[in-house]
Amino acid sequence: MKPSTIGAMTGLFMVLGAAGCGQPGDDEAAGVEEVSGAATLAQDVNCGGPAVGQFVADEGFTGGGTISHKDVINVSSVPPFVGAQVFQTGRVGSFTYTFGPYPANWPVAIRLFFAETFFKAENLRQFNVTVQGAPALTNFDIFHEAKGKDIAIERDLAATSDAAGNVKIQFKSIKGKDQSLVSGISVSPFKVSS
Repeated sequence: MKPSTIGAMTGLFMVLGAAGCGQPGDDEAAGVEEVSGAATLAQDVNCGGPAVGQFVADEGFTGGGTISHKDVINVSSVPPFVGAQVFQTGRVGSFTYTFGPYPANWPVAIRLFFAETFFKAENLRQFNVTVQGAPALTNFDIFHEAKGKDIAIERDLAATSDAAGNVKIQFKSIKGKDQSLVSGISVSPFKVSS
């Protein structure tokens, strides 16, 4: 998977605090440390769609299908770098994304971007998300979490890369509910500080 390069910070590890959000220009407020052997900074994927801004075209997945639509999405609750176009497409079904390689056993920050673009009620689309095989989101209902249709939301997770430096994120549809859906994923070798 081809990483995105943010400014000249490729190969750096950012410690994120309250002041920084991991975007260009945040390095002064957040603090930056060198990571030995790190080849990438962030990998941002526009799930089910083409390259948009810093998000590369859909890659690094196995399984699932894609959707696209022209719904107008309220993006007021997600960072500006994501952009409304990311929510015009998505990967659906049961599928896995693999990110990396990062240094082995390295902490990463995962940002998942969602918008319910079909259903107009809760409890119709629910799915599970695991990271490195461990439950991360259970019975996740985008409409319920966003409090409506066509509203973008973000869910932040933390994980550690495996011995090969990879991070696997699996989306599993729940029988009797509609398919899993994700619009964008960002994985960064970041460690969020308190």
